[in-house]
Amino acid sequence: MSHPLFERHKPLLDQALAAIAGRGYWSAFPESPSPKVYGEGAAEAGKAASGGLISLAAYGAIIWAMQESAMGAVSALRETGVVFAALLGAVFFNERLTGMRIAVCCVIAAGAACVGWRS
Repeated sequence: MSHPLFERHKPLLDQALAAIAGRGYWSAFPESPSPKVYGEGAAEAGKAASGGLISLAAYGAIIWAMQESAMGAVSALRETGVVFAALLGAVFFNERLTGMRIAVCCVIAAGAACVGWRS
């Protein structure tokens, strides 16, 4: 005895069972990263949206930290992000670290260390 729902979707269920037996990937709703499906600017819009969410989370973390700790220490720590951004840019994006950039990074790191040492 079979339910009408099973009979109606039998081809789809057979495909799913074949994928399970073959330990492959199967989806009833195939995804396509094609610009035809999502639009020409979808990739850039996704990057912008995720960057915005990360920025919002970072801002919320800084506001929370300023409420929980001394503002001077939080501000000094926040400025060390410039140092990490410069290092990540040099490592991953082959940006040139000039002498001036290295000097400024050292000043920022020294300031953060002084605030940390004083606390």
